[in-house]
Amino acid sequence: DVLLLVIAADTMVGDLEQDLLAEAKKRGLPYLIVLNKTDLLADPAQIDEKAGEISQALAVDPAKVCPVSTDPAQGIGELKERLAKLQPKEVERPLIRDLLEEGDLVVLVVPIDSARSCFWWSPLTRPRPKAG
Repeated sequence: DVLLLVIAADTMVGDLEQDLLAEAKKRGLPYLIVLNKTDLLADPAQIDEKAGEISQALAVDPAKVCPVSTDPAQGIGELKERLAKLQPKEVERPLIRDLLEEGDLVVLVVPIDSARSCFWWSPLTRPRPKAG
Protein backbone atom coordinates (compact mmCIF):
# COMPACT_ATOMS: atom_id res chain seq x y z
CA ASP A 1 0.00 0.00 0.00
CA VAL A 2 1.10 3.54 -0.75
CA LEU A 3 -0.56 6.84 0.21
CA LEU A 4 -0.85 9.53 -2.44
CA LEU A 5 -2.09 12.61 -0.65
CA VAL A 6 -3.38 14.98 -3.35
CA ILE A 7 -3.67 18.64 -2.42
CA ALA A 8 -4.87 21.26 -4.91
CA ALA A 9 -2.64 24.30 -5.32
CA ASP A 10 -5.55 26.63 -4.55
CA THR A 11 -6.33 25.08 -1.14
CA MET A 12 -4.73 24.94 2.27
CA VAL A 13 -3.65 21.92 4.28
CA GLY A 14 -6.35 21.04 6.79
CA ASP A 15 -7.01 18.59 9.59
CA LEU A 16 -8.10 15.86 7.18
CA GLU A 17 -4.78 15.89 5.33
CA GLN A 18 -2.84 15.91 8.59
CA ASP A 19 -4.90 13.01 9.96
CA LEU A 20 -4.47 10.95 6.79
CA LEU A 21 -0.73 11.47 6.78
CA ALA A 22 -0.48 10.69 10.51
CA GLU A 23 -2.34 7.43 9.96
CA ALA A 24 -0.06 6.48 7.05
CA LYS A 25 3.02 7.18 9.18
CA LYS A 26 1.54 5.18 12.07
CA ARG A 27 1.03 2.20 9.75
CA GLY A 28 4.46 2.59 8.21
CA LEU A 29 3.05 3.25 4.73
CA PRO A 30 5.23 4.99 2.19
CA TYR A 31 3.67 8.25 1.05
CA LEU A 32 3.97 11.06 -1.45
CA ILE A 33 2.23 14.42 -1.35
CA VAL A 34 0.95 15.53 -4.76
CA LEU A 35 0.60 19.28 -5.26
CA ASN A 36 -2.07 19.27 -7.96
CA LYS A 37 -3.36 22.02 -10.26
CA THR A 38 -0.10 23.93 -10.29
CA ASP A 39 -1.32 25.62 -13.46
CA LEU A 40 -3.49 27.78 -11.18
CA LEU A 41 -0.34 29.45 -9.82
CA ALA A 42 1.06 32.39 -11.77
CA ASP A 43 4.75 31.47 -11.97
CA PRO A 44 7.21 28.67 -11.05
CA ALA A 45 8.37 30.54 -7.93
CA GLN A 46 4.83 30.25 -6.54
CA ILE A 47 4.90 26.48 -7.12
CA ASP A 48 8.06 26.13 -5.03
CA GLU A 49 6.60 28.43 -2.39
CA LYS A 50 3.36 26.43 -2.18
CA ALA A 51 5.29 23.14 -2.02
CA GLY A 52 7.30 24.59 0.86
CA GLU A 53 4.13 25.67 2.69
CA ILE A 54 2.68 22.18 2.34
CA SER A 55 5.82 20.43 3.51
CA GLN A 56 6.03 22.77 6.50
CA ALA A 57 2.33 22.38 7.40
CA LEU A 58 2.62 18.57 7.26
CA ALA A 59 6.12 18.49 8.81
CA VAL A 60 7.56 16.44 5.95
CA ASP A 61 10.69 16.62 3.84
CA PRO A 62 10.08 19.00 0.90
CA ALA A 63 11.28 16.18 -1.40
CA LYS A 64 8.05 14.34 -0.51
CA VAL A 65 6.00 17.01 -2.36
CA CYS A 66 5.57 16.44 -6.10
CA PRO A 67 4.03 19.32 -8.11
CA VAL A 68 1.84 18.30 -11.05
CA SER A 69 -0.58 19.78 -13.54
CA THR A 70 -2.68 18.25 -16.26
CA ASP A 71 -3.26 21.54 -18.08
CA PRO A 72 -0.61 21.65 -19.48
CA ALA A 73 0.73 18.22 -18.57
CA GLN A 74 3.64 18.90 -16.22
CA GLY A 75 5.23 16.69 -13.59
CA ILE A 76 3.21 13.58 -14.48
CA GLY A 77 6.27 11.63 -15.60
CA GLU A 78 8.15 12.54 -12.43
CA LEU A 79 5.13 11.55 -10.33
CA LYS A 80 5.04 8.12 -12.00
CA GLU A 81 8.77 7.62 -11.41
CA ARG A 82 8.56 8.63 -7.77
CA LEU A 83 5.51 6.46 -7.21
CA ALA A 84 7.30 3.47 -8.72
CA LYS A 85 10.20 4.00 -6.30
CA LEU A 86 7.79 3.99 -3.35
CA GLN A 87 6.31 0.63 -4.25
CA PRO A 88 7.20 -1.76 -1.44
CA LYS A 89 9.20 -4.85 -2.27
CA GLU A 90 6.98 -7.85 -2.79
CA VAL A 91 6.95 -10.26 0.10
CA GLU A 92 6.79 -13.91 -0.81
CA ARG A 93 3.78 -15.56 0.82
CA PRO A 94 4.00 -19.33 0.56
CA LEU A 95 0.80 -21.34 0.32
CA ILE A 96 1.98 -24.63 1.80
CA ARG A 97 5.79 -24.60 1.66
CA ASP A 98 5.99 -23.82 5.36
CA LEU A 99 3.98 -26.99 6.10
CA LEU A 100 6.26 -29.34 4.15
CA GLU A 101 9.76 -30.65 4.52
CA GLU A 102 12.13 -31.83 1.82
CA GLY A 103 11.28 -35.37 0.79
CA ASP A 104 7.61 -35.21 1.80
CA LEU A 105 5.13 -36.76 -0.60
CA VAL A 106 2.29 -34.47 -1.57
CA VAL A 107 -0.85 -35.48 -3.39
CA LEU A 108 -3.01 -32.66 -4.69
CA VAL A 109 -6.62 -33.58 -5.37
CA VAL A 110 -8.66 -31.25 -7.55
CA PRO A 111 -12.27 -32.42 -7.85
CA ILE A 112 -14.00 -31.55 -11.10
CA ASP A 113 -17.38 -31.00 -9.46
CA SER A 114 -16.19 -28.71 -6.66
CA ALA A 115 -14.05 -25.61 -6.29
CA ARG A 116 -12.32 -27.06 -3.22
CA SER A 117 -9.02 -28.88 -3.23
CA CYS A 118 -7.12 -30.61 -0.48
CA PHE A 119 -3.65 -31.99 0.09
CA TRP A 120 -2.13 -34.80 2.06
CA TRP A 121 1.43 -35.70 2.84
CA SER A 122 3.44 -38.53 4.31
CA PRO A 123 5.26 -40.05 6.16
CA LEU A 124 2.35 -41.04 8.36
CA THR A 125 4.33 -40.12 11.46
CA ARG A 126 3.63 -36.44 10.85
CA PRO A 127 0.25 -35.09 11.95
CA ARG A 128 -2.26 -34.49 9.19
CA PRO A 129 -3.91 -31.08 8.85
CA LYS A 130 -7.45 -30.78 10.10
CA ALA A 131 -10.15 -30.60 7.44
CA GLY A 132 -11.70 -27.26 6.76
